[in-house]
Amino acid sequence: MSNSTHMPQFDKLTGSDNFPMWKLQMTAYLSVHKLMVVVDGTVQRPEEQKAKEQWDVNDALAKLAILTAIDAGQHEYVCSAKTSAVMWTNLLAVYERVDSTRKINVLREYHRYTFDGSTIAKHIARVENLA
Repeated sequence: MSNSTHMPQFDKLTGSDNFPMWKLQMTAYLSVHKLMVVVDGTVQRPEEQKAKEQWDVNDALAKLAILTAIDAGQHEYVCSAKTSAVMWTNLLAVYERVDSTRKINVLREYHRYTFDGSTIAKHIARVENLA
């Protein structure tokens, strides 16, 4: 795991509008820095002291990455989280919920969507990203 905290340039999470792209970029960033296993809970906090200390460092780096990649308006969802995994889970719970309102909005967007003359690949990607 790299101890670098340099974040690449991508838009901060501001809400449901940019959550899918933000999640994709954050997942890639956290994976490259071997932090996603801490964030998604794949690697739990170990009992052995030296391993525990390294896990704590990785968790702190992941928390810092998440905090610096979200807009101040999103802090309320993560401010009480003790670990990066809880932060991540809280954000997923807010923005990935599938409720009837979300389904109606996606269906509405789908019916309003028109082909704008771009490439077929872009058109397909946009349609796929509606959901």
